[in-house]
Amino acid sequence: MKNSLSTALLLLTIAPIVFGFSATARNTLEYRAAQADKGNNFFEDRFDLRLNISKITLGARFEAMHPSDSTALTRPDTTYTDITQYWADLKHDVISITVGSFTSTLGAGLLLDARELRDVKQDHHLDGANVNFSHRFCNATILSGIAGWDNDTRFRGGELQVNAPYIPAGCGYIRYDVPKASLETGPGLTGETWEIRALPVYGPFSAEVHYAKTWRSDADFGTNLNGETVYATASLFIGPVTVFGEFLSADSFLVKGATQESYVTLPLIVRQPSYTLMSRHLSEPNPRDVIAYNAEAAITPLDNLDLTIALANLDHPEKAMDYIEIFGSVYQELGDLTVRGIYEYQKTGEQEPVHNAVLEPLYYFSNRTSLLFDIEFQAGEEYDEKYSNFYGLSELSISPYGAIGIEGGRLMEWDRESESLEPEYSIRLYIDGEIAENHKITLAFGKRPGGFTCSGGTCRFEPAFEGFELKLSSSF
Repeated sequence: MKNSLSTALLLLTIAPIVFGFSATARNTLEYRAAQADKGNNFFEDRFDLRLNISKITLGARFEAMHPSDSTALTRPDTTYTDITQYWADLKHDVISITVGSFTSTLGAGLLLDARELRDVKQDHHLDGANVNFSHRFCNATILSGIAGWDNDTRFRGGELQVNAPYIPAGCGYIRYDVPKASLETGPGLTGETWEIRALPVYGPFSAEVHYAKTWRSDADFGTNLNGETVYATASLFIGPVTVFGEFLSADSFLVKGATQESYVTLPLIVRQPSYTLMSRHLSEPNPRDVIAYNAEAAITPLDNLDLTIALANLDHPEKAMDYIEIFGSVYQELGDLTVRGIYEYQKTGEQEPVHNAVLEPLYYFSNRTSLLFDIEFQAGEEYDEKYSNFYGLSELSISPYGAIGIEGGRLMEWDRESESLEPEYSIRLYIDGEIAENHKITLAFGKRPGGFTCSGGTCRFEPAFEGFELKLSSSF
């Protein structure tokens, strides 16, 4: 036994030298233990392994869940151990080929948005083949894959972009077929989307203009549904001023399959929240059938002073879903102290507006030690009752060792028994640390409120939780 072990270790030591390959691995473990009726218990472990041999990469992902999170990346609220992804990549000069599991975004997400977003627990990878061609004159992608996350729907298509001077242009096509066996009624579901684009660049001005049209046969009603969208974005740099704008016109742009999972990502136009109260009480607009725009200007009038103002408006056929947002931010550096102040106004339909205010001072004791405060206030009206929410965070960070912090606040939540808004208090202590090189740990204990979490235009609702949390990430 000892001789066999010694031989194996010797082979692992000399193989990279003889055959010229390298191996990398990453393991992520998450554990949550909730107090009774205060959340869900779960255990998740993901192990990614990559073997690099010259221009070929072999990879696999192993998962062990007991059970998985109720909004997990792969199989929610189930217990299993399995290899969930495996792939082989070949990269040679201008071409790369992936066989097995892969992610892909085509047409800025209007054709296809098959990717993994860990922040919102979304894993939309495909299993099949993906070929990418990249040259200074053009870029092209061809793919064929099956979406296990949507009852084995098959995707086929690709895109082409010509990098012409001043006005690069491109086009793309995707077709999806949902198997009949995965639908309760109907002959099956088929859909297609076409997209064209132009990306003009003139000095400090750059823009993108996309037009997409989709068609699908509806298995439930036996009718055809058609939709189209126009999306444009532009930016301009003029000295200390940066101007950015977005426009979206979407008309019944429905691109969903058997489980109503979306295959595309329409830009939300509105600002994605990066602060707790803005996220927890979020009016999430529906961009599928709107005319919307967003205008933003960032100004640096003085050294160490940044100003940002923004306005977003969504006009929906159902007036109750109209949305307007006004945002303003001031950032000032004062020696070792930096201060950021934010105000945001949100109004949905005929509802009363929501006001958000944030004060975020950060003080540097040294190049490695800093103290951050996050003070947030929110006021609005729900169920014909006025409310005000408070949140605060204090975090001491010591680089490269990690950080320790405490957060908490008061949220007004609807109580069914009293039929009124009642205060919910929360407090949570957490530690983020590096226990060794390439090994990071997060420990947390306490209560945090539920609410929305957003990433890359996709949002999910996270339930409230009270208890103990552990996350361990290792790379080797």
